[in-house]
Amino acid sequence: MSADKSSHDFIQKSLQELYISYYGHQQAYVFQTDTSPLEKPHSYKMAERHYINVPNQVIPGNKNLGIGHNYSYVNLGYTPPQGGSRWSLPLDVERVTPQSNGIDTALRQTQRLMDNKALPFGTAPLVIDEADSGY
Repeated sequence: MSADKSSHDFIQKSLQELYISYYGHQQAYVFQTDTSPLEKPHSYKMAERHYINVPNQVIPGNKNLGIGHNYSYVNLGYTPPQGGSRWSLPLDVERVTPQSNGIDTALRQTQRLMDNKALPFGTAPLVIDEADSGY
């Protein structure tokens, strides 16, 4: 395992534990799943860069393509019990490789979260995924 992968896994696990300690055990959890592009047009030596859809081009007539990576996010939806601002806390973030797609990546991420014995999702009575319409 590379140092980057090891660091990513450690930080992700630490954040998951922090979120659950704050959020507490619930009867129902809400996941929010989406894929977001990250343009890297000038990173010529970055591994696995490929064409990505960039839907918010501001110049009329431009194609909505860019060079970079897509990232799949499975977030935990959080609404404070006393009202206030809703949050969407990232539980699992994974780069979508050129050999995969956002749906397969999100399914793998969700399965990891459900199978993780340190997290309450696998034993919760209800887990809802508010996936983006692309799913």
